[in-house]
Amino acid sequence: ALMTLPEVKEASTIMAYWAMPNELPVEDFVEACVRAGKRVALPVVKGSDLELHEYQGRERLVAVPPFNILEPSDSPVVSPLQVEVVIVPGVAFDRSGGRMGHGKGFYDRLFPCMVSARLVGVCLSCQVVERVPLEPHDRRMDRVVFAQ
Repeated sequence: ALMTLPEVKEASTIMAYWAMPNELPVEDFVEACVRAGKRVALPVVKGSDLELHEYQGRERLVAVPPFNILEPSDSPVVSPLQVEVVIVPGVAFDRSGGRMGHGKGFYDRLFPCMVSARLVGVCLSCQVVERVPLEPHDRRMDRVVFAQ
């Protein structure tokens, strides 16, 4: 379903993520983007920030403690300014684009560097809530897509 979104169709560089156990898996979407000739950036944790690295295949991903998230190793850095669409995981979303993350602020610190990128929140339908409390610095998703 993500591949059919107009913003995804038009984008040449997309940021996605490799799912943790409590996140909606988007690995097939990542692979489909690569097959469609798109550049996909995945987040790599660097201290308290995220750095973006190009996805170059499952065999190039390594599990990184303490979260054991699979991250690209030895792949080119992607500038946040080049990203046109961000596929964003979260704990909960509301229908007006509010997002609750895991509380570490990684995405909150990254989003100001991506002023023109379209943010697409993805989650299971059970993660859609009436209202997510937002702080002044929180950026709403441009769209929220949920799987049943």
